[in-house]
Amino acid sequence: MATMRRSVILTRLIRQDEGIGLILVIGISAMMAILLTVITATAIRSLGSSSDHVNFEQSLAAAESGVDTELSNIQSARNQVPSVSYESPVACRPAAPSSSVFATESTEKTWARTSLNALPSSCTKKNAQGEYVSFKVPGRQIVYSMGWSPSRLAANAKERLLKVEYIFAPYRPGQALLTDGSVNFLGSVAINAIAGLPADVHTNADVTGINNSLSVSGAITATGTVNACPAGIAGGCKTSQPEERVPMANPRAVYNEYALTTGQWFDLCDNGTVRRPAASGPCSGTQISTSPYNSWYWTAGSATTPGKWTLQNTGTSYPGAYYVYGADAVVGALGNSSTLQTVSVLAESKYPAGYTNAATCNKFGGDISWKLFDIQNYLRGVIFIAQGSLYGSANSTAQSGLMLAGDKVDIQTSSSTVKGSIISNNTCAAAGTNTVQGMTITYDQSVEAPVYSVVNTTLWLEYTG
Repeated sequence: MATMRRSVILTRLIRQDEGIGLILVIGISAMMAILLTVITATAIRSLGSSSDHVNFEQSLAAAESGVDTELSNIQSARNQVPSVSYESPVACRPAAPSSSVFATESTEKTWARTSLNALPSSCTKKNAQGEYVSFKVPGRQIVYSMGWSPSRLAANAKERLLKVEYIFAPYRPGQALLTDGSVNFLGSVAINAIAGLPADVHTNADVTGINNSLSVSGAITATGTVNACPAGIAGGCKTSQPEERVPMANPRAVYNEYALTTGQWFDLCDNGTVRRPAASGPCSGTQISTSPYNSWYWTAGSATTPGKWTLQNTGTSYPGAYYVYGADAVVGALGNSSTLQTVSVLAESKYPAGYTNAATCNKFGGDISWKLFDIQNYLRGVIFIAQGSLYGSANSTAQSGLMLAGDKVDIQTSSSTVKGSIISNNTCAAAGTNTVQGMTITYDQSVEAPVYSVVNTTLWLEYTG
């Protein structure tokens, strides 16, 4: 009887434990379901927040792409030969705002946003970050750009609006000698810098002719090869280096920028006349004289040979910027002059119909030859700009400034010096290799010249909200 009673009691206890276990299982399962729901909701919210954050950041990158595109177009147009002024395509730019100054920042933001959104869908560009639309304000140095990510019409699109203002800064050379074509050193060349600083040489091609008579206080770098590297090259020699940007010899860009605002600017024309500069271009302004003028003498050419303007030694200096159009310029004649000539000489080529000359890539005129004279620049940072080639001979001296040639530099002198930089763009390969002999180049890193327009941003602003 006692055994049966114990069995009944044990059965009851087991049944009670089973009930409690079931309750515990159900409770734990409910709690796990609740926790799983919370965790899932949190994860979904986190993923959405992360996606929003990514889209927010990428929309800014898309808007920046629009700014970069417009600034690149502006710079490319500015540095064409001849230069042009860039405006966004007609279909993708609004009319300029009615006032040059907005009443408030909010008014400007509203105008920019409305104008950008009103542009046709064909103006929307796409990249890896999203989509963007941008334009340069007509007649002003301002760019607006709006970017979206993941796309403009996406339900979860994030939007950013940028405004950028820019200026055109003058070019500052980074080397004493910079060329796009090969350079041949023929002997007795010294390249140094003021204040004992290094002065470098770079070519986007090859360097030849190096021997112990070449002295360089910096380095020689070449995209191609260097034939030797003697001890006189203080910074050593490096080959297979990246190409560097070489500014175009673009005298017309300088003309457009400075001719009408420079006090002593003279157009020396290919018919022997001297004219005032004009907004319509070289040699279209008022005639002020015929040859000779200010010690410049004209020699007529022919249908196949350009005429030339020669600055002769008359013992008098007539400061100014002299723009030789469709002809060649000769700086120095009638013996060595002890008179300092304060001049900047620019020579622009022409392309007459039917004229062909493989050696100049069909350029007619635009060369500058320099000898005997001591030159000091009149125009800031500019000694010579030759759209054709720059030649140097005899002994001569040039003060601080830039010498720039379009086709090649060919300076073979007995003893010449220049304080500044020499640059050759080598646009016409048929013109031949750059040559330098008997030359001392003293690099002046402070020289700034308007030979190449560098777009510098002065304001980079995001309109929020």
